[in-house]
Amino acid sequence: MDPADPKVLYAAMWRVQRKPWDIISGGPGGGIYKSTDGGDKWTEITHNPGLPRGVIGNVGLAVSPADHQLVWAMIQSDSGGLFRSADAGATWTRVNDANNTSLDGMGPHWRPFYFSRVIADPSDVNTVYLPNGVLFRSTDGGKHFKEVQPYDNLWDTHFLWISPNDPNRMIVAADQGARVSFNKGETWSTTGYATGQFYHVIATNHFPYRVCGAQQDNSGACGPSRTDGMFDISAWYYPGGGESGIIAVDPQHPDVTYAASERVDHGKGVSSYVPTTWERTAPPMTAKYRFNWTTPIIVSPHDHNTLYEGANVLLESTDAGKNWQPISPDLTRHDPRTLVVAGGPITVENSGAENYATIFTIAESPITKGVIWVGSDDGMVHLTRDGGAHWQDVTPKGIPPFTRMSMIDASTLSAGTAYLAANRQLMDLSSTLGS
Repeated sequence: MDPADPKVLYAAMWRVQRKPWDIISGGPGGGIYKSTDGGDKWTEITHNPGLPRGVIGNVGLAVSPADHQLVWAMIQSDSGGLFRSADAGATWTRVNDANNTSLDGMGPHWRPFYFSRVIADPSDVNTVYLPNGVLFRSTDGGKHFKEVQPYDNLWDTHFLWISPNDPNRMIVAADQGARVSFNKGETWSTTGYATGQFYHVIATNHFPYRVCGAQQDNSGACGPSRTDGMFDISAWYYPGGGESGIIAVDPQHPDVTYAASERVDHGKGVSSYVPTTWERTAPPMTAKYRFNWTTPIIVSPHDHNTLYEGANVLLESTDAGKNWQPISPDLTRHDPRTLVVAGGPITVENSGAENYATIFTIAESPITKGVIWVGSDDGMVHLTRDGGAHWQDVTPKGIPPFTRMSMIDASTLSAGTAYLAANRQLMDLSSTLGS
């Protein structure tokens, strides 16, 4: 919205589809539109002089509060980047062609489907901000950008608020929470409040038991289920891993945890590497092992030195993670249509979050050793009764293909019984792959 005239509106249209195995950013209908009557009528301005031709993806827009004729657009396109209009969108100039460049892995337009906002300084027409993996600022009209002073333990920056009457006062919002600055980003507030988002949780055998889990864009964390004091951060400790590290706990030595190829002995303060063969960024069709973003790992209830980890095959370690070997064939549907390099039609998105046709959950019977269930993210459930020597497809009848087998829990009363939670929250009902 034009801060000087609320009837003047700019809007960006964007075709985006995120499948479990792909991210499509850009397509027909994408572009920029303008209204001068509060939204009753709209005019497409995508083809105005200076804007990129061809397919348009994600677009971030900002009208400068310091000059309402000045409009910024951060555009995902083959010839995209940061564009500036000095005449309210009539004509445009590309001032920075950083369409998908990388600065230490995080450039001014890194992962454009995820980061494409542009924030105009309220008092200076030449100062503009780009939230990204970190926060970038330009003071020369967008020609050059530098990283703003980093904030404590925060990344994946999605939004920046700047006080309209004091550009030194700002709040940045990222995956782990928010930080406040009173000096234009020279220094930032510290954490001070709980904003953790846990992917999975598991209880230990301590008494009282502790609860461990992996946090979104943060470290793994273990904390007490009860305490005589306050539940502040000092009561928590690191069990290994980050957001993608599902925590596994040694049932005999609950201070020992495993996560994301890491073994941590909290009691001894020792951390070591668990060398599985991770190929998250390899092309899915050629990778020997395909690992999900939240790769499952469990400790056998019968032998605390035996671990199981899921790729497209089930991997086993009998020496507490020092060595691994496959004990199954491919236990996924591995439909070739889902084994693609994610991204397009403009930008390749190969972070590993779209890795598919992978094992998503593992459970071993606590009653009978070697009875193991495995569920995949593309709709398969398999069972072995002999520790991996033979496998049987036990996918429940009536569950549509490509249903995510989210969690399997083995019964504590019956060796042949397990409980399955499955979901299709990422499958469009009209998808041809979901029929």
